[in-house]
Amino acid sequence: MQKVKNICIGSLLIVTFFYIKVSFAQTKHNENYYLVDSLQLSQLPVKEKIIIEQNLVKFHKAANDSLQLNALYAIVKQSKNKQVKKKYNKWVVAFINANKHKISKQLYIQMLFNIGVYHKSIAEYQQAIHTYQQISSLSSIINDKKSEIAAYEGIASSYRNDGNFLKANEQYNKALAYYKKIEDKKNIGRLLNVIGFLHENYGMHIKALSLYDQSVTIREEIDDKKGVASVFNNIATVNKKQGKPYIALEYYKKSLAIRQQTKNRSGESLSLNNIGVVYKNLKEYEKALHYYEKSLAIKQKLKNQKGIAHTLNNIGTVHKEQGNYATALKKYNESLKISIDENDERWIAITLFNIGSTCLKVNKIAKAKSSAEQSLKISKKIGHPELIRDASEVLKQVYQQQNNWKKAFETQELYVAMRDSIRNKKTEQAATEQRNSYEAEKREQEIKLLSTQNQVLLKEKEVQKLKLYTNQIITIISILALAIAIGFIIYINNTSKRRKAVNALLQKQDDERQVMLKEIHHRVKNNLQVINSLLRLQAKEFDDKEIVEKFKECQKRVITIAALHEKMYHSDELSHVNLKDYITTIVNDIINTYIIDKEIKTNITIDNIKIGLRTIVPLGLIVNEIVINALKYAFSTTDHGEITITIKQIEKDVYEMLIGDNGVGNTSIENTPGLGSKLIKIFTKQLNGTIEQLHGTGTNFRIVFNSIDVI
Repeated sequence: MQKVKNICIGSLLIVTFFYIKVSFAQTKHNENYYLVDSLQLSQLPVKEKIIIEQNLVKFHKAANDSLQLNALYAIVKQSKNKQVKKKYNKWVVAFINANKHKISKQLYIQMLFNIGVYHKSIAEYQQAIHTYQQISSLSSIINDKKSEIAAYEGIASSYRNDGNFLKANEQYNKALAYYKKIEDKKNIGRLLNVIGFLHENYGMHIKALSLYDQSVTIREEIDDKKGVASVFNNIATVNKKQGKPYIALEYYKKSLAIRQQTKNRSGESLSLNNIGVVYKNLKEYEKALHYYEKSLAIKQKLKNQKGIAHTLNNIGTVHKEQGNYATALKKYNESLKISIDENDERWIAITLFNIGSTCLKVNKIAKAKSSAEQSLKISKKIGHPELIRDASEVLKQVYQQQNNWKKAFETQELYVAMRDSIRNKKTEQAATEQRNSYEAEKREQEIKLLSTQNQVLLKEKEVQKLKLYTNQIITIISILALAIAIGFIIYINNTSKRRKAVNALLQKQDDERQVMLKEIHHRVKNNLQVINSLLRLQAKEFDDKEIVEKFKECQKRVITIAALHEKMYHSDELSHVNLKDYITTIVNDIINTYIIDKEIKTNITIDNIKIGLRTIVPLGLIVNEIVINALKYAFSTTDHGEITITIKQIEKDVYEMLIGDNGVGNTSIENTPGLGSKLIKIFTKQLNGTIEQLHGTGTNFRIVFNSIDVI
């Protein structure tokens, strides 16, 4: 039976070979038949020749331009050869430009999308951006909103791949604004996840987690289980990057559970692999192997060859770290064979390096040398500095053992050059990320500070009459925030131009910048005072004492933030505030404005701590809520009392605050439904902190929090 099968296969190959040979013999004399020149057809693999021949037959027999265009682009999509893809993609571009008045605009847009995707795939990002901009303009003319928004996303992803965070974020938010306008929750949830991933890639982990949380909320609301699983996976990855492996495991397992429930086998294998990576990093090797093996089994059922190769490599690495070198080499060789079949050059280089480094450990010097040399050759070809560095390190050790000091020195030089190149690249990337994210974070910062109080008011659903007035306040705050952001950009722009103009004026310009930043804080403080006045005037229109009291509480929160900007205005160091001075000021202000007929003492003990703006705003609001609660409830049966606040540093960037009163005591914060208790918990979470209520006289809390300015 097997013999018959082999004869049939052999016959089929012979027929195929003669079909190709005859087909090409009939047409190869006419170069126009192939539409492009300089293609070395004789050097192409058989599969490539079949792809070209079959689609060109369709092209030359096509009854109209649209069918011809589809046949040409099929070559680009189906071919695995870079030279073929590049030449026929150029021909597609030339064809649609020559025939754009004859083909439909929708087909023209579709082909432009294909061209944009092609340019992105070969890292020609500026050409991709130009193509997507053409789509955007044409879609706008024919009122094809769907294609226009898709073009925004194409531009955004091209900017992202090209390292331009600000422009990528701008384009993604254009698309997001449109989906919000039409209330398309599915795409809102998807884009929030995409924008979160953008922020994650640029090291803005807190912002990324915030966007992921929003995406999860919306996707859970519309029962988008696949989307929720994807976001959980991203949240896990952020926590893994932040050095929080157990939180990462929690979210990876949440993602896994949903993917198993929805029978998303491909996603399930990815989650299993990710869990294995975390356990491997924790050196819990048995658990790592358990999850890798389960991932591998699924990939084998799905016939995901590249995935199989990658997971085999991971399994090999676990065995290598355990000292099971024979098993590791077996897994690496299985992975290598598949990667070669798939022409996956990057993983071929990675696997060859792993084989070389493992052989070095078992003293198989010849095999270590040949594997590392092959890895180095491929790594140079694909331009991968990390792999060049790793392969050269193995070769250096091989040459040292062979006493070939000249070669050892040459590979050491290569290793150092690649290592330094990677370091410089990372340093440059970090600097670029910092510059790119600076303006975006500043714009968001002022809007958040001025809109926090109104978001609190919106949550008071039972006060229906406040909705109209709250919307007016939101409008005013938005205008003020926009004006501040524009003013800030103008100031920075002007300062930058002056700084570049004359090097001799650098010191003077630095002084001007300090004055300018102080002025910004002064203006923010004044704007907050305007909002405070608006709230006070608005409260006078109500007779209901409960509503008036809500306004007063909002006023106190606005005043707390205004006090911070007042401190920044009078400070010589604009990036940080003296914590003791600030806390003392806001506590005294609250007591002076709230207490009329009671004697309240304060006992404030705070280390000499300086904290940045991002940390001190939520911390000040926590103190504001706890002190106001104490003044409202703790001293109702006495004419005097004491409020105690102690803050000290317990670890690097980690602080402990003990805050409370010696009054009559209060119910647990967990059982208190009021807005103040909710705000305390929200702001504590924002500081990555924990809160616990202490037992004893009065109401006292222990809050451990992080400085989020260092993230």
